[in-house]
Amino acid sequence: MPTGTGETPLASGRCDSSKRPTIFFSHGYGFGDPNAYHSLIEHWVSLGNIVVASDYNSAVLDLPVTFVQADQGNVAAAAYEARIDTARVGFYGHSFGGGMTPYLLQQAAARGWGTDALFGTSLDQAYTQWEGAGGPIEMPSTARVFVINSDDDRFADARNGIDVFDSLTLPADRKAYIMLHSDDHGVPAVDASHLAPIDLFGVGAVSYTLWRLSDILETCSLDTRRCDHDLSFAGTWSDGVPIKASDVSESPVDAGPTPVILAECTGPIAQLWNPRIAQCGPTHS
Repeated sequence: MPTGTGETPLASGRCDSSKRPTIFFSHGYGFGDPNAYHSLIEHWVSLGNIVVASDYNSAVLDLPVTFVQADQGNVAAAAYEARIDTARVGFYGHSFGGGMTPYLLQQAAARGWGTDALFGTSLDQAYTQWEGAGGPIEMPSTARVFVINSDDDRFADARNGIDVFDSLTLPADRKAYIMLHSDDHGVPAVDASHLAPIDLFGVGAVSYTLWRLSDILETCSLDTRRCDHDLSFAGTWSDGVPIKASDVSESPVDAGPTPVILAECTGPIAQLWNPRIAQCGPTHS
């Protein structure tokens, strides 16, 4: 919860304003403790956002039920906290939580949320359980969405993210696909892997890229500033050498490791858990 009298850099008003934009965060499978993502949450709050980190029961085998649990948690938070401005809302999910992002955006729009700003990010997502056997993923026309994959992600198949990006019913100027790249030129290294956003494994340099992309998406959604920023830029090392740029594409192809450990597009796990397996495109290998 943002407090204090400071002016907020992304939205009008002050940190202690009676209404603040809100980011609803969905964690990765098994990482329900918000401290696992402390630095990411702290960054959002430092800019004047309220953050709701809604939990879901990772032990539930009927996985779509967990999507409903996360959504119900978001609704309960909005009813409880009067400062949440449901007209300005964002959804950010990592791993299995990333697979929830399209569904949570749909539910928010159906409730009339996001009339002034509606945005979402799917980061290194696993399966999108609620979207059934495939086909288009309907999005409200006012939404803006980033789909982000990491080139060293050995847990979640990048083709899951590519499928969702391709299937979102949004024009090219309202969605972006971004592939992050690792770079060990400096210290700490940019570790574009599945666990990089989780603080339990250390706050790496890739976090700064994730924060920047999140800030750009929110600013663009709130008042159309920064919508034309270069999403591939990852910064420079202290010696002036550019950090390896991200790939930004309207027609992405798989560039992650294969095979991956869990959220695959092929193999027995995918046959059991991936309802959109038929949507998976070819792997780069």
